[in-house]
Amino acid sequence: MFSILGIPKYDCQGIPKLFNARLAYMETWNERLKSARKNYGCTATELAKEIGVSNATVSDWENGVIKKMETENLLKICEFLKVSQMWLQFGRGDKFHSELTEDDRRALEINRMLGSKEKRAWYRAGNSLAEPDEGTNGK
Repeated sequence: MFSILGIPKYDCQGIPKLFNARLAYMETWNERLKSARKNYGCTATELAKEIGVSNATVSDWENGVIKKMETENLLKICEFLKVSQMWLQFGRGDKFHSELTEDDRRALEINRMLGSKEKRAWYRAGNSLAEPDEGTNGK
C-alpha cells in the first residue's frame, strides 16, 4: 500500500480512500437482518428453527461471516420477519412490506384512474367514513 504524506492512498480493494467513504456508514444486509430479527422480537434460535437452518448459520449471517444467502432462505426470512426483500438485501425501499387485499388493490386501481377533482371527493368520502359517529362515542 502506497501512502501520500503518511495517509494510505488506497484503503479498500484498490478504491481510493477519498471515494470509499460510503463503506464507513453503509449498513450491510447482515446488520439489517440482526436489526429486523431483534425488532420482530425473536431470538436467533427461533429464526433458525423457522427458516430450517442451524443456529450457527444464523449467527454467521448476522456476524458477516457468511457473505451470501440462498434466495430460498432470504424469502423465508422476509416472510417470517415481515420485511421487504429489497430492504433486507440492498437497504432500499420500505423496511416493511404491506400485504394488500384484493379490495385494497382494486381501490388503488380505481384511485389511479380518477382525476384530481374526483380524487379529492374520494378522500373526503373516505375520511368521513373513517370518522366515528358522534352518537356512538367512537364505537
